[in-house]
Amino acid sequence: NNMNRILVLICIAILAASCVEHDDFPGKRIRVRFDCSVPATRSGIPDDRSVNSLDILFFRAEDGAFDAYTRVENDRADMDITAGIDMRYYVMANFPKGLFEGISNESEYLRTVLSLSDIDGSMPMSCSGSGKFNSDQALEVNMHRLLCRIELNEISTEFMRRYDNWTDVTLDAVYLINVNGTILMSGAYGNDGLWFNKSGHDPDMEAQLSGLIHSYSGRHITDVDGTEDSFCFFCMPNPTDNSINWENTPYWSPRNTRLV
Repeated sequence: NNMNRILVLICIAILAASCVEHDDFPGKRIRVRFDCSVPATRSGIPDDRSVNSLDILFFRAEDGAFDAYTRVENDRADMDITAGIDMRYYVMANFPKGLFEGISNESEYLRTVLSLSDIDGSMPMSCSGSGKFNSDQALEVNMHRLLCRIELNEISTEFMRRYDNWTDVTLDAVYLINVNGTILMSGAYGNDGLWFNKSGHDPDMEAQLSGLIHSYSGRHITDVDGTEDSFCFFCMPNPTDNSINWENTPYWSPRNTRLV
């Protein structure tokens, strides 16, 4: 009869609705693929754009709880995450292996410190994003470089008296001083306890941070021919207040990075 048909239709509708809710129920695992894009720079240095490894972390937006982590020695990665939940994700390229292992929540990740002495020569990069993912999908992310590049193109003499311009000058080395040594994953730079080449070259750090000094091995230089030697230094951004005259302080404190 009509009543039985109505009951059957209601049961079918309830069953269909329950199936839809089950498919979207939070807790289902889906797969996300990451492909990295790195913008070019004017220098065109290949290493600036190389992605040799990826660390990717997902945290639940509601409480910062850990959801998923993967590391691959590649420029793309696949990983499984929980579907139907608002997430925040962080992608790091060319970071030291093991730096993010064992992290249990987002706050712990944001307190993680990257040291300049831990960088192996590849440009560290990162990006972040958020969203709710209900099905398998691919994401293309734009990576941002974390180091500053200081490019040295030419060195020449500039004496006040013209005949001194032909004076033979020996060039031993060029280096950076007052170099900030850390960056936090929260985006904060600087740690008063970790600075390199404080006010001068520190020979004890040269083996660990060879990228802060460029040797010319006693090359002779005059203003007539100059010395063209394109070289790039890489260092972390310096958070120092540029308005302060640090030269008048009686003791060393964090100050502007300089090329010497």
